[in-house]
Amino acid sequence: MNQFLNDVEINKDIQKQIIDYKFHIKAYQKTLNNEGVWLFLAALGCLGVPDKGMQNVAFYITLIVFFYRLYLQLDDKRSFKEIANDIELEIASSSLANDIKKARYYDLNKLKRKELSFFKTLKSGFVFLICFIFTIFSHQMSKSM
Repeated sequence: MNQFLNDVEINKDIQKQIIDYKFHIKAYQKTLNNEGVWLFLAALGCLGVPDKGMQNVAFYITLIVFFYRLYLQLDDKRSFKEIANDIELEIASSSLANDIKKARYYDLNKLKRKELSFFKTLKSGFVFLICFIFTIFSHQMSKSM
């Protein structure tokens, strides 16, 4: 009976980790889009710098500040892959029955397929993508002038 209660708690804990992982992915995507807008505005500001050498410095500083701000806003500093690997290790090392382990692996893999797919990433990060592409192209175009 005591082992059963322990397994129930372990199962709930793993399910919570998977849900937290999903919220972490969504929060990251939202933060990326929010910071992308500021990246766009900063890139516009960089284009106003008349000296080309200083303009390049401004672009690089802008990118450094962008990625630094993004990093600071993350609750969990691990990569998505590291988080998933940690959850997989938790499942593998648990005392759960094999069918419950398979169910948790299924939940985790479904989440990865759904939330981290290429098209989902494009769809959820389109604001950032547009802003980042603008930043790179505007920097390249300012170099060629």
